[in-house]
Amino acid sequence: MSRRHALIYSGVLFVCCVLLGLFVWRTDTFVFDAFIQSAILTLRTPMRTMFFLYVSELVGPFALTLFALLAAFILARAGRIRDMFVFLVALCAGGLLHVFIKFLVEESRPTESIYLFSGWSYPSGHATMATVFFFMILSLFFNTIDRAWLRFVVASACVVFVVLVGFSRIYLGAHFATDVLGGYLLGLSIVYFSRLFVRRVIR
Repeated sequence: MSRRHALIYSGVLFVCCVLLGLFVWRTDTFVFDAFIQSAILTLRTPMRTMFFLYVSELVGPFALTLFALLAAFILARAGRIRDMFVFLVALCAGGLLHVFIKFLVEESRPTESIYLFSGWSYPSGHATMATVFFFMILSLFFNTIDRAWLRFVVASACVVFVVLVGFSRIYLGAHFATDVLGGYLLGLSIVYFSRLFVRRVIR
């Protein structure tokens, strides 16, 4: 994929994230969010709550920092310093941009949350960072896997876990569905820009 295409895809995804944020900012309640949230509330059980709490915590700030340092160490040991740099820049960009957008949109959290979550709601930081982390890992290590079936398993696992993280945030009442969608859009935008654009610029 060329730098031009990567930049276009990244730009389109970022614009979609911003436009969705503007819609959320202008709208007090969204029928889609209310429908999804009411449907998920009926699924709550103590066992499921515990499971999704663990899923959510795996991409929390502390755990994600440890995983990121481990991945950076592996890349550095393999002599892939440029890839390590791009990987860390992508994570930093995700962390900074989602907080910046949160303060612009200032959407309140859902009221039916299991725990008291602080901060603004849009976009979901967990969804953003999970998308950036796992998709960057996938793009950096995909071609190093020899067997096709194993590549498929690893790619599927990354996608499934990113989806699970987003679902967990809605299930726990930390975010609306649009918050998670915005996080996915922002995360993918950063992945395209970092992996397919920045990597070609840094020589």
